Amino acid sequence: MTSTAAFLLANRPSVAARYGLKVLACELARHRGLRPTVTYATHRTGSTAVHRAIRGSSRAAVKAHALASAHLSPRRRDRFRGLRAEDGVPIGFHVGDWVVRRAIVEPRCAADFVVLLREPVAVAASLFAGGREWWAPGLAASLDEPRMLDDEAVHLAADSLESRVPSTLIRDWLRHDLAPTLGLDLLEVTFDRDRGFAAIERGPWRIALLRSDLSDERKQQELSTFLRRVVPRPATMNATAQAAPWVRRAMQLARRALASRPALVDRLLDEPFVEHLWSPAEVASLRRAWRGTGGTIAPSEAMMTAT
Repeated sequence: MTSTAAFLLANRPSVAARYGLKVLACELARHRGLRPTVTYATHRTGSTAVHRAIRGSSRAAVKAHALASAHLSPRRRDRFRGLRAEDGVPIGFHVGDWVVRRAIVEPRCAADFVVLLREPVAVAASLFAGGREWWAPGLAASLDEPRMLDDEAVHLAADSLESRVPSTLIRDWLRHDLAPTLGLDLLEVTFDRDRGFAAIERGPWRIALLRSDLSDERKQQELSTFLRRVVPRPATMNATAQAAPWVRRAMQLARRALASRPALVDRLLDEPFVEHLWSPAEVASLRRAWRGTGGTIAPSEAMMTAT
């Protein structure tokens, strides 16, 4: 039995239907001489708003979080279990992952990829705030209590960020998902830090690299130019502001926990890819902001639970 068959048989008929419709949309686009567009980004990078904007300009639009086979689960029930591969990347379930893997990557069919890139501390904080599966035992019990932001809770949250949350997710995803899937070493790409954008080609694929902290207007401009059609302005939502009270408290807790562990903030921001994508002044500002000593975080980076 092929892995695709196992994926289809392991889930409800509605999942198979979604898979089939997305594959059909890609095939129809190719028959019309068009290129499917893939929004490809790991979790908590603000990719949903970009995908929705792209989908507003083309029906052949798919979103994928992971494309390496080691990171794909065929079972929907694995979606929120906190499973991780040996390389540190979470193992998840997403129909779009299977569509892109089977219909575009493996047959090496022509397509346009839009890759969203977010700074690693924001990704770590967002993972913590949006996923209780990463929390230390005992922390969830304090969700509805005034103790949520006391010193003990901050300590537990900081320990969670250090040892349970996949805080190096964006780095690990770049190394172990994006690089082997698209044959792309980010550090070898000439990236325009002033624009927050780069466009390259790899075989049958055109690839745009887009920083998530750009304004919605800038994203619209870069996407429209790259895709050679008018793309609606991405409507980035402040998911934290609209989230349940416990999620908002969890984000406050994540900020306090990170400020209490400056070494963790430094370790994440000292990754080579951060220097490659952000200017020294921008990195210094992010460092001060997460350490709680001043600095600023771009508006889209404050939308901590964005998917």
